Amino acid sequence: MSRDRPICVIIRFAHKLPALRSLTINSDITIHSDMTIDSDLTITSLSLQAVLSTFPTLTSLTLGCVYVTHMLAFRMILAALPALRKLSLEDVKWWHHRGNDGFSSYSSDVYPIPPLTHLAWSRAEFWWDSLHAAKSAAVLTCLLRAVCQSIEYVSVEDLQGEIIEQAASHMSGSLVLPRLSTIKLLQVVDEPDNFDGMGYPIPKDDLTDVLRRQKSFLDTIMPAEHLRSVTIAFKYTHSASPAPSRSLNALLRGFEEISTDLEDSLTTPSLERLEAVEFELQEVRPSPNPSVESLHLLVTSLLSSMEATFPRLRARGLLDVKFVMAIGELMCTVPPSRTDQRPRTDALLGGDVPTHYRVDRGVLQATPIPEHDLHPFQ
Repeated sequence: MSRDRPICVIIRFAHKLPALRSLTINSDITIHSDMTIDSDLTITSLSLQAVLSTFPTLTSLTLGCVYVTHMLAFRMILAALPALRKLSLEDVKWWHHRGNDGFSSYSSDVYPIPPLTHLAWSRAEFWWDSLHAAKSAAVLTCLLRAVCQSIEYVSVEDLQGEIIEQAASHMSGSLVLPRLSTIKLLQVVDEPDNFDGMGYPIPKDDLTDVLRRQKSFLDTIMPAEHLRSVTIAFKYTHSASPAPSRSLNALLRGFEEISTDLEDSLTTPSLERLEAVEFELQEVRPSPNPSVESLHLLVTSLLSSMEATFPRLRARGLLDVKFVMAIGELMCTVPPSRTDQRPRTDALLGGDVPTHYRVDRGVLQATPIPEHDLHPFQ
């Protein structure tokens, strides 16, 4: 959405798209509750509510780079979309002063939030402090409580784990999500000397703390009888060495330190419908001229490490490992009953063609990746 009068742009298309189902507003705009403010980059809740109400069929909404100054304003916007089921919040800044004012019993009756089934939450990568983390955690908690009976998918991208730690504290013992089937947590790991603005790096010494925060958050929302999939994802920087990067090695060591506690949580009888626990490791920068031999080494060492780290998940057929390379995607699915097999590399494609690598019953297979599929985290 353009920075130039974003509301005017929406209005221009409102009546031309009566059956619109998906809308993305990605602009440096402010959602404010004060109708007296007049600015190109400020949107009042009433004006946006009026515009969005012209899209009664809208089922998916993405808000990116948006400033919310009042929670009631945010709730009014959601209330204008009764058919909304999927909400994605990307780099949203919460400037409200009272965290729960938009989620009071009064506002719940006047501005009911639609029964969301999917919620994706991406933390702002800049202008960040502990106070904003607390505000974001309060909003996330209140929003999950408001849609607790309908939510099926929750994805949280929290670059340092502060939101999930505080949200877990807010929700402890008071949140039940009976329909929840999928949880995805994404973090960013980087080396300070290689940091180039991709996100806030997590010092290696803090990786175990981040993993423990994730476990605490999972423990809070996982008692769901329909839960089928848990994904724990990390972005990291590849080093110039042929072996796995220092960031990846540090991450694997962090998994080892918390593996027993994490397996205890993921193998409880209450999660009898759980079908997969996926560890997704994404390489931020391309590896320097990866060879068949280096890929073979990477896959073999990665599989061996994860098998040894999570033996109970593997024994139950739950353990999946997905390695996303900057040139493609390497899917390492650990076979639950084929411990003697290792992936082969004789099927690899050469050259600069982005390639999808997948381990199928111990054999590493390769196919070209279409251009529109090169963003696995979207």
